[in-house]
Amino acid sequence: MEPQNLQAASTYINNVLLARGLLKSGQPIDFANPEDEEGGTAATMGRIINLVNDLVLRRDREAEHRENLATTIRTLRAEESQKTAELEKVKTKASELTRSLALAEAQERALKANASSADSTIRGLKEQVQRMKTTIQQVRAQCANDIRKRDLEMQKLKSHLAERQRGKREGLSMTTININPAASQSSRSRLAAGGEGINDPGYSLKQETNDFLTELCQNLSDENDTLISLARNTVETLKDLQGLSQAEDEDKSATGMASVGAGRSLQGSVTALPTSCDELSAQMDHVLEHLRTLLTNPSLGENGKPVEPGRYDDGWLA
Repeated sequence: MEPQNLQAASTYINNVLLARGLLKSGQPIDFANPEDEEGGTAATMGRIINLVNDLVLRRDREAEHRENLATTIRTLRAEESQKTAELEKVKTKASELTRSLALAEAQERALKANASSADSTIRGLKEQVQRMKTTIQQVRAQCANDIRKRDLEMQKLKSHLAERQRGKREGLSMTTININPAASQSSRSRLAAGGEGINDPGYSLKQETNDFLTELCQNLSDENDTLISLARNTVETLKDLQGLSQAEDEDKSATGMASVGAGRSLQGSVTALPTSCDELSAQMDHVLEHLRTLLTNPSLGENGKPVEPGRYDDGWLA
């Protein structure tokens, strides 16, 4: 290398070393002419060796420092990755908690609405219970009245049956029944309207009330008396047509009659009725047998007596 270039390089190196703080006491090293330095070449070489040693030590320190920095950077990157994963987990958990909070708020609103509706229902039920208590009190009072009425009716019926079993007829002779066809039809229509489901196969009288059963018994009794009166009137009419003796008929039926109101018509006056169906059947059989005899044997007149044939020719029967 040319001397001038070597001097320029020495100056450049000295400036670089001075900038890096490697020159002790700021004295430059003459690399181009080491012998010109104080102390000669040996002193210059010593300074150069010390400089090289400092450079090597600094390089080692910098290498160690870089290694430490690299290790720190790797650790920080690992920690950053871990923190990032944890942050993602925290964000996910936060989003889940947000959804849970929204659901909890929705449930709270629904529960509040249900609670308000339940309060309204409870108030309505309390009012219904109060009304039902009032109705139950009224029904109990009505039932007590009905039970008292039923007990009175049963006592009357028991006394009536006891008198009939003892053969007492004084009280019965005063009992009269006036039959009104219009009233019977209207009562039957009300009775049919009162008993719901009569044509139902599972219908039972146990389902009906005491008032309905009482009215039913009264209507059946009225119909029974009407049929008895009709049969009795039929027998009396046949007797009158055949000319049978009224005295004989009264002697036969005197022991089995009860004074129950019914006339020759449905609206007629009071007459005596048989006390049993057998007696009425016997009377009717007797009248029908006599009528059969008259119709099948024209030679007999009234009361089964023979008449002269000429009377039939005259068109009358004595």
